[in-house]
Amino acid sequence: MMKRSLPGLLLATLLLAEGCQESTRENKATEQDSAATLQPVVKEVEVKPQSKPETGQYCYINKVYEQNGSYYIDADYVQFLMGKPAVAAARKRGDAERIIKNGDTTWSLPNDYYILNENGKQRTLKLAPEFEFTAVRTDNGKGSLPAVEYLKQRAENGLFILTLDANETVLAIKEQYLP
Repeated sequence: MMKRSLPGLLLATLLLAEGCQESTRENKATEQDSAATLQPVVKEVEVKPQSKPETGQYCYINKVYEQNGSYYIDADYVQFLMGKPAVAAARKRGDAERIIKNGDTTWSLPNDYYILNENGKQRTLKLAPEFEFTAVRTDNGKGSLPAVEYLKQRAENGLFILTLDANETVLAIKEQYLP
């Protein structure tokens, strides 16, 4: 029968516990490093004339944040309408401008678009590690802001078009120009 000393057993237990804690600290550091090193592709583009809505899911981004080593957005899906569908939706809600000229009535919208938000449901969506962010070029530009901070800044007052994969992970975000 092998004899074990109490001090030796205690020392072995403490070393094992310290090793487990070190492993946990390394895992947490790796998660934080992966979030901190997330560098999505950021492109700035000039404003181009647009005659119809683009393909993708239009939304407002209400929050951009990091959780457990990944970045997420809280999005509120909307419909971006242009032309006749925009006027029809605005008329239905009493938001279109009525113009009477020579006895004829026409309806109009400023800038020929209408944003329809029939429900304010918030959706939490994960950003792909290498998502692409396309922003409308402005005078102040992106400067030295990190990509996620740049997105946070733009999200405050913007409308965006999301490209999602089958699991609803965000692959691309494009800022919609609003005059």
